[in-house]
Amino acid sequence: MPSGRPTPRALIALALVGVYFFWGSTFLGIRYAIDTLPPFLMAGFRFILAGLVLLAITWLRGGPGSWRGWAAATGTGVVMLVAGNGAVVWAEQSVPSGLVALTVSTSPIWMVLADRIFFGARLRWPAMLGIAIGLLGIAVLVNPGTAVIPLLPTLVLVLSSVGWATGTLLSRTRAMPKSTFLMNSLQMLGGGAAFLLIATLVGDPGRLDVHRVSGASLAGLAWLIVFGSLIGFTCYLWLIRVAPIPLVSTQAYVSPLVAVVLGALLRHESLSARALVAGGVILAGVVMVASAPLLTSRRPAEELQAA
Repeated sequence: MPSGRPTPRALIALALVGVYFFWGSTFLGIRYAIDTLPPFLMAGFRFILAGLVLLAITWLRGGPGSWRGWAAATGTGVVMLVAGNGAVVWAEQSVPSGLVALTVSTSPIWMVLADRIFFGARLRWPAMLGIAIGLLGIAVLVNPGTAVIPLLPTLVLVLSSVGWATGTLLSRTRAMPKSTFLMNSLQMLGGGAAFLLIATLVGDPGRLDVHRVSGASLAGLAWLIVFGSLIGFTCYLWLIRVAPIPLVSTQAYVSPLVAVVLGALLRHESLSARALVAGGVILAGVVMVASAPLLTSRRPAEELQAA
């Protein structure tokens, strides 16, 4: 965590609220965008355009930084965005946006486990209990014969959470550019380029019919670029540098609630009683993981920053 003058709590709180709402709204924005836009092509355009805007701002603010930082930021962007966002874009073609949001809310669980496996952090009993509760919620969603959503989308979304958690930890521990704007732009450009490659491989360009693209899809894409990427993602990356990881992880159980409410209000998405129970169990486990005094790293913070 950067040294020097403490960051005002009001700024941290404002950034958290921004992440809560704007990221919660992105699930609905994706649903509108992919109504008439091919999913991976849409995601590629979203992150490339947002990344270019932030890169331009970075140049105006004083330059690109070291090549070492460029490579690290671009690589973590591919991990975070393709693994984390790609599965969401794919799953929302068949699964309601609110239910997708509840499923991927398990990211703090995988973040804690990754910190344990790769960085030697110790888990205390509240964290281990929270992990078990969260996994129980996932099991409720995919219980054979009565599953709320099919097994394959659930597994893909869980792997998505693992990828997002891994990318977040790498962003915190690698030698990244000092500028949040530069780090953000490079991660988006790396992820966007990877999405365009995937879109080409799966044939998305051939499925694009510009005459059938709706105004709602374009509005959804614009919302994702401005509020999901330019504002929300910048706030998130800034927070993981200046705020404790458990506090930042709270977005994983507040944003899904925002997504469920927005999906119900604007898309008339309905969730069964089983889905609501499973979602409640998942969020309970995530709350325990994110709020417990759960991580004690065996490596000093200075070593992690230099790794």
